Amino acid sequence: MWSDGHEEWEHILGKWSVWIFHLMYLICMSKSEIIVCNERLSKKKAHLISISRLDESWFKNQREASSDKIKFLYVGRMSPEKGIFDFIKLFQKLNVDSSLSIVGDHKNYSPSNDKIKLLGYISKPIDLMEAYDNHSITILPSYTEGYPYVIDESLSRKRPVIIFEEISYIINNKKGIFVSKRDQKSFEETVNYVVQNYEKIQKDIGENKLPTKDSMIRQISNIISN
Repeated sequence: MWSDGHEEWEHILGKWSVWIFHLMYLICMSKSEIIVCNERLSKKKAHLISISRLDESWFKNQREASSDKIKFLYVGRMSPEKGIFDFIKLFQKLNVDSSLSIVGDHKNYSPSNDKIKLLGYISKPIDLMEAYDNHSITILPSYTEGYPYVIDESLSRKRPVIIFEEISYIINNKKGIFVSKRDQKSFEETVNYVVQNYEKIQKDIGENKLPTKDSMIRQISNIISN
């Protein structure tokens, strides 16, 4: 189980829907022994694991980030609960030399700013690694998250991540993740800090012990065997 779903249901359908999901959630938790990847879901019958789709290739041959200007990268769905539309509004107000690239399905969106580039959906890991390497800061503007792959993917390529206060719980002591408020002043201050301390931040990121597909499989195997 990725997340308890309460926040996402509320954001998509409204507060009225939360009690329906909560009832289903309680039934599931009471009748089953489940595997979860979010500490907030850890219960007596739940086994906490660190999920991942990283293999050894993600940690090799990281390229230096471009220093000519700030290049933001967003990887994910173009949907309201992901916060990307609100972030685009914020991005267009920034007083910093920057660009924003979006990786994901964008059928219902056409940018009105030439600083915003649509890269489309990227399925091949090697191409996704290149996307991270071609940018300097990854943005995760979601209002709710369970265990986003994008965090570990970005950190494995030694690219810092900026998130917002609503999902600060996903940090889990990982280095290289920075929290901003959803306003221009706070975001610009966060960006400036990351840029001014970029080399040190990359060294700190290198100290992370990120989960891999192999470590995830071992965790699941141990749970099943016990």
